[in-house]
Amino acid sequence: MRKKSFNLLFAYLTCLVVFCCVENSHAQDPVFAAAVASDKVAQNTVFDITFELRNAQGGNFQPPTFENFKVVAGPSTSSSTMIMNGQMSQSISWSYSLLAVQVGKFTIGSAKVAAGRKQLSTRPLTIEVVKSKTNSGSGITATGKENVLLVASLDTTSYYPGQQIILQYKLLFNQNVQSVNVLSEDDYADFFIQNFGNFNRQSTMENVNGVHYTSRVIKAIALFAHQSGTYTIDPMIMDVGLEAPFPEQRGFFSMRSMDVTKASSAPLTVHILPLPPGAPSAFSGAVGHYSVKGSPGQTDITTDDAFTISVEIKGDGDGKRWDPPTPVADGDFEIYDPRIIEDKMTDDQDHITHHRTIEYQMIPREPGHYKVVVPLIYFNPRTLKYETASTDTVRLNVTQGANSGKKTTITAAPEIPNQLRKIRNITTDDRFWMSIPHLFLFGLILSGSFWGMFVSFKRKREDAIPEDEKIRIAAVRNARLQIDALQMSSSNFSDKEFFERATELFYKFLSDKLSIPPSELDQGKLQFYLDKSGVADLVKTRVSVFFEQCLSVRYGAIPGGKSREQMLMEIRSFVDVL
Repeated sequence: MRKKSFNLLFAYLTCLVVFCCVENSHAQDPVFAAAVASDKVAQNTVFDITFELRNAQGGNFQPPTFENFKVVAGPSTSSSTMIMNGQMSQSISWSYSLLAVQVGKFTIGSAKVAAGRKQLSTRPLTIEVVKSKTNSGSGITATGKENVLLVASLDTTSYYPGQQIILQYKLLFNQNVQSVNVLSEDDYADFFIQNFGNFNRQSTMENVNGVHYTSRVIKAIALFAHQSGTYTIDPMIMDVGLEAPFPEQRGFFSMRSMDVTKASSAPLTVHILPLPPGAPSAFSGAVGHYSVKGSPGQTDITTDDAFTISVEIKGDGDGKRWDPPTPVADGDFEIYDPRIIEDKMTDDQDHITHHRTIEYQMIPREPGHYKVVVPLIYFNPRTLKYETASTDTVRLNVTQGANSGKKTTITAAPEIPNQLRKIRNITTDDRFWMSIPHLFLFGLILSGSFWGMFVSFKRKREDAIPEDEKIRIAAVRNARLQIDALQMSSSNFSDKEFFERATELFYKFLSDKLSIPPSELDQGKLQFYLDKSGVADLVKTRVSVFFEQCLSVRYGAIPGGKSREQMLMEIRSFVDVL
């Protein structure tokens, strides 16, 4: 009986203790607070801010706007429940990683959350962003206490449109790195980009503010700006996992943990200068350093044969900025449109090389001895001059062909004395003149004569047309043919390839139709040439908007979100109205 009473009393006491614990936990008021590790951070570094709600379940979390800072990660959410000394506590937190962009004192506003029937807010936090110490020898910004540094570097700061810009990201560390994960990176929307797959990954040693670091290039990119201006490359931000020390108390099977820290590079400013004035009229638009090599075919030919030459052009500039050069000869040739045999980019570790092989065919109109050369005029940023790279001069020996129209000598019949001549009626005495073969032959000669007169008249009229006008006329015809061809073969291309081809078609049409040199085909100069051509204001606005949308194609985007049919329809409408 005593034992049963004791058990009942023990049960009552246990319930009372649990009830008191629950009451105490509910009696605690909810707390919502914001916290940072320090209220002073270095510029271009990443810091974490955490908003924690304790003693309540939260919902409808609303973060502040984070003005003057850039959010590079978050929110990451975590929650926990603990019972200690008979008291139960629970919490939920929201964490963000912020990049300190500007120097100064800034306020992070209040975050809000719903806790039951209450709306809770955090107190605003003031963060002071101070300028980092700079090691002028390497351009690295650091305080000297970091275990990891991320450095972005350029070979120089001023370039020209189409010139290759080498951007490298280096990771400097003095502890063992276990993992890296990129959180944020510039979209390079103002450039055409080409990633290096074969850059130098060897480690070197660097000294920053008296601290020794191991340095390794983790990413290299070749950038090509398509128009002049000043651009900012945003910092790259990444999580870096460092090997942490073993805990002081560990079991036999304990494993070493990993400390994750954030590293960010400093922003870079790139100045793209306009090309110097005084470009030759035959300037191709290429910028960089180029070499040209020709491989001619048969050089002893007739006027019935086509002379063929294969030209290999190598350079370190943007291959999308220039068109195949035109052969130059000291004779009269019929030159066919060039055919691109190969067009590729190769990775040479420290730079990207563009290879293009072009085949030309040209037929001589007259026999003779001729010289042929294929020149490429480009701007060299190293010498700041317009230079010419060309094939070796090819000497052609052209002889008369069999089908080029020989002169025929007609011998007159001997004079017949008048007294021996017989006067006869051609239409009655000689039935041959009324025969079908004669009429057919006569009609053929007559039609041939008229056709020759028509061709001669047409050629004279075409010769009277200025060369620029011929190019503008041909631009419309060629654009329509290329649009039709691209529409028929659309299914053979991926989205990226299709929109790249359509954009190149549109740019080529604008360049030829408006007589815009390829080097000046940018947003600023386009307005000038549209005004010069007398284009209506409404059409000018449409062309400018579409041109700007097409710039995004180089980076994998779709102009204005258009479908393939809409893209071709838009280009066709410009071909019709310009």
